[in-house]
Amino acid sequence: MTTACGNTKTIIRTWTATDECGNSTSADQKITVIDTTPPTITVPADVTIECTADESSASNGVATGADTCGTVTITESDVVTTACGNTKTIIRTWTATDECGNSTSADQKITVIDTTPPTITVPADVTIECTADESSASNGVATGADTCGTVTITESDVVTTTCGNTKTIIRTWTATDECGNSTSADQKITVIDTTPPTITVPADVTIECTADESSASNGVATGADTCGTVTITESDVVTTTCGNTKTIIRTWTATDECGNSTSADQKITVIDTTPPTITVPADVTIECTADESSASNGVATGTDTCGTVIITESDVVTTTCGNTKTIIRTWTATDECGNSTSADQKITVIDTTPPTITVPADVTIECTADESSASNGVATGTDTCGTVIITESDVVTTTCGNTKTIIRTWTATDECGNSTSADQKITVIDTTPPTITVPADVTIECTADESSASNGVATGADTCGTVTITESDVVTTACGNTKTIIRTWTATDECGNSTSADQKITVIDTTPPTITVPADVTIECTADESSASNGVATGTDTCGTVIITESDVVTTTCGNTKTIIRTWTATDECGNSTSADQKITVIDTTPPTITVPADVTIECTADESSASNGVATGADTCGTVTITKSDVVTQGDCTNSYIITRTWTATDECGNTTSADQKITVIDTTPPTITVPADVTIECTADESSASNGVATGTDTCGTVIITESDVVTTTCGNTKTIIRTWTATDECGNSTSADQKITVIDTTPPTITVPADVTIECTADESSASNGVATGADTCGTVTITESDVVTTACGNTKTIIRTWTATDECGNSTSADQKITVIDTTPPTITVPADVTIECTADESSASNGVATGTDTCGTVIITESDVVTTTCGNTKTIIRTWTATDECGNSTSADQKITVIDTTPPTITVPADVTIECTADESSASNGVATGADTCGTVTITKSDVVTQGDCTNSYIITRTWTATDECGNTTSADQIITVQDTTAPTLADGFNLNENISVTCQNIPEKPTLEFKDNCAADVTVDYTTETIQSNESSYQIIRTWTVSDGCNDAVFTQVINVQTNTITVTDGDRCIDDGPINLFDFLSGEVDINGTWSIVSGDGLTLEGSVFDPANGGVGLETYTFRYTIADGACATSVDVDVYINENCLVLPAPQPDCSRESVEISKAVTPNGDMYNETFDIKGIEFCGFEADVKIFNRWGALIYESTNYTIGEGQGDWDGAAPKSSIGNAGKVPSGTYYYIVILKNSGLAPFTGPVYLGTK
Repeated sequence: MTTACGNTKTIIRTWTATDECGNSTSADQKITVIDTTPPTITVPADVTIECTADESSASNGVATGADTCGTVTITESDVVTTACGNTKTIIRTWTATDECGNSTSADQKITVIDTTPPTITVPADVTIECTADESSASNGVATGADTCGTVTITESDVVTTTCGNTKTIIRTWTATDECGNSTSADQKITVIDTTPPTITVPADVTIECTADESSASNGVATGADTCGTVTITESDVVTTTCGNTKTIIRTWTATDECGNSTSADQKITVIDTTPPTITVPADVTIECTADESSASNGVATGTDTCGTVIITESDVVTTTCGNTKTIIRTWTATDECGNSTSADQKITVIDTTPPTITVPADVTIECTADESSASNGVATGTDTCGTVIITESDVVTTTCGNTKTIIRTWTATDECGNSTSADQKITVIDTTPPTITVPADVTIECTADESSASNGVATGADTCGTVTITESDVVTTACGNTKTIIRTWTATDECGNSTSADQKITVIDTTPPTITVPADVTIECTADESSASNGVATGTDTCGTVIITESDVVTTTCGNTKTIIRTWTATDECGNSTSADQKITVIDTTPPTITVPADVTIECTADESSASNGVATGADTCGTVTITKSDVVTQGDCTNSYIITRTWTATDECGNTTSADQKITVIDTTPPTITVPADVTIECTADESSASNGVATGTDTCGTVIITESDVVTTTCGNTKTIIRTWTATDECGNSTSADQKITVIDTTPPTITVPADVTIECTADESSASNGVATGADTCGTVTITESDVVTTACGNTKTIIRTWTATDECGNSTSADQKITVIDTTPPTITVPADVTIECTADESSASNGVATGTDTCGTVIITESDVVTTTCGNTKTIIRTWTATDECGNSTSADQKITVIDTTPPTITVPADVTIECTADESSASNGVATGADTCGTVTITKSDVVTQGDCTNSYIITRTWTATDECGNTTSADQIITVQDTTAPTLADGFNLNENISVTCQNIPEKPTLEFKDNCAADVTVDYTTETIQSNESSYQIIRTWTVSDGCNDAVFTQVINVQTNTITVTDGDRCIDDGPINLFDFLSGEVDINGTWSIVSGDGLTLEGSVFDPANGGVGLETYTFRYTIADGACATSVDVDVYINENCLVLPAPQPDCSRESVEISKAVTPNGDMYNETFDIKGIEFCGFEADVKIFNRWGALIYESTNYTIGEGQGDWDGAAPKSSIGNAGKVPSGTYYYIVILKNSGLAPFTGPVYLGTK
């Protein structure tokens, strides 16, 4: 043993093993005794001293120490942290060191403090304008002094706001020394405001009476103030004009928060320029006998957004056929300000009864017969309301050849366009069959074309049109596709008449078929040799189906192998045949199958031969199998461990082989035995190795053993642990045995602890150890965990005393505890938030329940809110209440603030005005007759006043009085409303006494009366105006109307007096006719009937080469052609003037022309149905087309609905877009030149030299 420092040493321990025979072996164990445990130390308690006190350890304590293994030396060292002034913190570190150099240190804290506050002097209180500088630079700075160092002066303001930006500032000045000791004092600064605000009002505006008059739409005044916000208010003075129009003077007032105010005016002119709306009665169509007045056909209604509406009407009449007409009734709605809107109602007077018609009987004719109406009859018609025009149109349905069915539609049209139609049926027929010639008989191959294209086509002819040739075959089949065809040819004309004849075609076959055999194949002997698997030959024949047959020749080789020659033969239906061969080779290439014994694992002493471990077997689809084997040995991981790979091979008779392996594994699996040392418990400083705590031993029956160890350490507290030491004995083949030894390492010494000093803090301060100090601890055997627990004694609010117990616990649960005291106090007053100042009506609730309750918060507890009022009364029940709110916390600290409640009266009184009235101009306009307004106010009595504004109406005695009633309460609030008194004159003028008007007269043109002399009167006007008009309207060719109209106005109302004179002129009936050129002289009066005055004159309108003597002409005179001549008979008498035209067609012995060619037939003629000469290049002229190349000349006449000829041409241009008439009327029957009005007209078209009957019908003209 060798000694060292303290009680440490080195021990050499010699171990000797002696067997029973005295043989011995020795070995040494070295035991080293060390000292690694540091000594313990106890330091003096922390102290707080004045900065003048002794800081040495002689005055503030000396640490002591102890050690388990020797003596201890105590040393000290200081770390100084300076603070404010001469204050500081000294951390004095004490260290205890034992004889082996182990040491422990701990700290003592010495705090040097300063607690005396400085003195302060603050500036005097001041009063300033709100625009003045509030800073201390302008209003004074406090000064201070301190006995222990320099002083810092700071300021903070508590501001109590009043009106606008005025306020009271309590400026608290604080003098703070270097160590944070402070003294405070207050200065009061009062901020006031006396300047009124500025105001900008919206521009004057003019708006519609329907527009929003409020400031939201017409602008809001803006204001500005140097010391706060501005409140804008408005009041209106209204002067009414017509309807709902008015002038509003809107006075805007800007008031600042301190009650200073400025006012300015905005003018809003309310006008009415919007015409009223009108709803007119729906357009109506009535019979000409119905009542045309508005009483029967509806009266318009009107509305206006700004007043009442007056409805008036006027008619414009356009006559049409007979007594029919179109009345455009214009309705006008006029409002109180003279704006008006008009709309039309159309009243159509019609005649709807169609005429009657009688058509010729249906006929059946040969196709060569004349189809025209000249041969097959012309329809006749009558109408109860005038003359009838007969027109015809054909719908042709063609049938066979030149046969057809003609549906001839006859139409009778009266003067108003009503028409009736009926049909005549003309049937054209044909009955003769055609002739036929067929091709000669033929014989052909079956591959040849059998069709008529190759073997001939029959031909045919027909006397009445084209012939259709058809064929049908009767086939007699023979072998294959051979046959005999009897081809029947048929010639059929267009009407179904037919003739038939036969042609014989013989089809034969002499060609053998073709054959395609399957490809040669090589197959396994086990495969199917049949043609089903190796292919079937196919054959084709040009003239039918083919039969395939086969036969085999076989040559055998080894085993089941062979060669097969397969002969295929194709035979057609007529016995022609073709043959070809296919070669099939049968082979054997498939190896045999083998089954080997299963793999085995055996002990190294077991039998390795196939007798013990199995023999392979084999099989082959084509013969017997021979089995052979061979072994390959692979050494294992240890001496007696290896693998035998035994390969087995199966060989068939053809030399095909298959091999497979069997694996035989030789192993050693017995583990060795082991003996481990006993479990031990040791100190954490002791040796944990197996040299000190024992080594295991082991044995094996099959070889040597290797001993190994491994530790699994489970740590516990500190450096303590549990070691599970696993010992393992392993033999040469890796078999092993393991066993465990347990080593327990322990620790039992508690740690040391140092706690923070006691403190006093505000209740808002952090009570946690993060702010108030954390204890520290130390342990000789590991780390220390510091925990804390508090015992709290509560006082007022959130104040309290906290005893904080600190505990130091080492990793093994050993612990030491000590206490720290924390005192929590409250010196801060609470905060308060008072309700906003309010202005309420005098009827409103003044209590805090309605006007808000102050709220308070305190950082250290709950707050109690109290209130007290100081009231200053004004007019009536109005007043100013200063409500002082006080918030007091649980420790008695309090804060107060004021709320201002202004009680006002701004509600105007209510007013009820008399209802609007409409009175005659002679009635009393005063309120005594038309009503007096009444008023009421919730806060006092009401005074009623009125003012009138008169607006002139549309006529002298018509005007509107706008009576404005105003109710004013005791506080000057007013409400106004208008009463409208409408003074009107509603009676129209009438015929003066003793004057009468015959309103409807029917006379002849020789007896038209003179204009009567009339006088008129009015009960509301001394003078009336009379407007007289006369209008002549042509009713038809034999009558017209004279309408005399007197319009009488008193300035407010119009009366219309009408006289209608129906004038009948002489009635002349014209009958146009045909004459032969050799009929001799013709008297034109023969074509007139009715009331014919023979004192008129005849003239030639159209036609060349004739001479007219009075009313007679002779067509035999030279120069007269075969054409239509038009003559005009004119009576020039003014009132009874009339004019008629007579058409005479001169023909040549009344001969009937031959039927036209197909392209020049009646069906080819196309005549315009509408003419619209508007420049768009469509339907610009009245066209005759479809016969441009027929050489015809066109004679065209166009009549209006009354039968008057308005256009005529004897050589009208034929062709699309080539027409000569575009709506012009150079020879109008009523004398109006230029374009005729839009409407339906009637034409007569004669195609000269065509043999066609005249064409007649309506055409629509649109000239607008």
